[in-house]
Amino acid sequence: MSEMILNIIIASLAIYGLTCLIRWIWALVIKKANNKSVLVVPLYDDNLEFSLRDAVSLSKATSIEKIAAVDCGLSDESRRIALMFANGEPLVKIIGQNDIVEKLF
Repeated sequence: MSEMILNIIIASLAIYGLTCLIRWIWALVIKKANNKSVLVVPLYDDNLEFSLRDAVSLSKATSIEKIAAVDCGLSDESRRIALMFANGEPLVKIIGQNDIVEKLF
């Protein structure tokens, strides 16, 4: 029984390692040096952290250079959380609904 559990754990880690390797190779293939693109992410209270983390992982896997997180009615506490996240990630900038993306980047 313990050998079967060990084999399942080893197989799971091998599959995870292969998917990480494929994702790393895919990121090298897709990235282009001269492509300057901005990902615009709307932020709401219920999906704040998930949206930001997903956008950062997407930008690291593709050629997206900046993330413009648009404040779509965040509460004060959610806005503080978003600003703390943006301070930790250099790709993310929190903007208001009326700001123009081209002026910021």
